Amino acid sequence: MFKKINYKNKLISRISVLLCFSVLLTGCENLFSPSWDEPVNAYFKRYTETAAIEQHDFPSSTVVNPSGVTCIPSGDDQEIKLLLRNPQAYELQMHYVYNNTNFDQDEGVTFAPDSSVNDFSSYILTFSANKLKLIDGKTTEGEKNQFISGSVTLTEPMSGRQFESYPINLNVNSAPLAVKNAMLQLENNGSGNYILCFHAPYNEPQI
Repeated sequence: MFKKINYKNKLISRISVLLCFSVLLTGCENLFSPSWDEPVNAYFKRYTETAAIEQHDFPSSTVVNPSGVTCIPSGDDQEIKLLLRNPQAYELQMHYVYNNTNFDQDEGVTFAPDSSVNDFSSYILTFSANKLKLIDGKTTEGEKNQFISGSVTLTEPMSGRQFESYPINLNVNSAPLAVKNAMLQLENNGSGNYILCFHAPYNEPQI
């Protein structure tokens, strides 16, 4: 006896399988379409083909004033370490663009690769003491002029490619010099009061 085959059910099963397979193919096509692939490509391109400053380290002499502004003193050259993402080890050309339009680009500033590494992953930004002394505590037309905030621009000189700039917020404001020769002096008016005297070694009046 021959087994009766239900061709109708078999046909429906095959159609169902084909429909499921079509859905899977459509899903895979969408997965690898530009709308899915583009963010991945952009991510890999950003972190394998470009350079950028990721963070910076201020010198130990840096302080933060009560207003929350980062300040450096003007007595010596001040170095700021710039830590980079630079997978291609580009030897970059850097410039410092001040927010204050009274200052020229790179005025009183130099850049150099960090000698402690050999892969161009760190650079040293140096503000010269001469530049800092000129603007420390000075005012222009009643407005504070000691803000040296700006942005570091990065260029790969061989191709001319420009990468993302990096902002730095900074102020020049040295702590006052320590007073000297403190002593007590008795008033000569017979009041019995004493006066605290000291020498403040400033070249000009301080506020």
